[in-house]
Amino acid sequence: HGEKLYAGTSDGKLMGFEVATVFNQFRSESEEIPCLQPNFVIQIPGGAAAWHVVVSRNGRYVVVNSADAALRLYEAAECWTTPEEVEKPRYVFQDVVSKIKFASVDISCDGEYVAGGAQGNDTKYTVFIWSTNTGNLIDKLTGATVDLYSLAWHPTRCYLAVAASDGLVDIWGPRINWTAFAPDFQALPQNVEYVECEDEFDIVKSQSHPKPQKREEDEAEQAEVDILTVEPVPVFQSDSEDEDDVFRFDVVTRALGNNNIS
Repeated sequence: HGEKLYAGTSDGKLMGFEVATVFNQFRSESEEIPCLQPNFVIQIPGGAAAWHVVVSRNGRYVVVNSADAALRLYEAAECWTTPEEVEKPRYVFQDVVSKIKFASVDISCDGEYVAGGAQGNDTKYTVFIWSTNTGNLIDKLTGATVDLYSLAWHPTRCYLAVAASDGLVDIWGPRINWTAFAPDFQALPQNVEYVECEDEFDIVKSQSHPKPQKREEDEAEQAEVDILTVEPVPVFQSDSEDEDDVFRFDVVTRALGNNNIS
């Protein structure tokens, strides 16, 4: 909520600062730049460099994307209250088979899931989704043959946006279980051309015409439905956020040759 600031270092440390303390130090009349002292310093196991630090919207979890191809989940409350007792993260997320490094990471709006995007070995990007409660891998999404630049969760809904090198933004949503609607439904790996039988859709008139049964009117069907009132989303009640701009991607800089792009 803008009260705490997190930072990761190249020597594998996670630090936390209080924003109010930082502002007070910079408001001093001294001409020298003050040396900021963190409220806590936690050593990341292995000393891997911290590339990316993400905090959940509720402030409960902190995820560190490290150079050793691992995402580490920390409890924010433990980091601030008892940092000397935090010897290891709550969970470590990684692809133990390929050991691929993650290009981007984000936490869902409710803090229940962590999504990590990486570039697969077959030139297709892959998105891994883990549970913050159990640490288990929930799903693995395989995208198009493009480079993954960044990913972001929707702030209120279960949608995931992926920015790719082809200039498009892929939107991933929940999968529909069609067997709940049709128990005999079977998913096909690819489209199959269907051949219609000659009399499959012919209408056969019945010789007897039974009288339609009179149905009682349902009170629910007679109730008026309001389709004009738009209820505001609670997360956008603040003046600092706008529903038209819900996805935020990190700015990535990289070096080309001897010139740096900024």
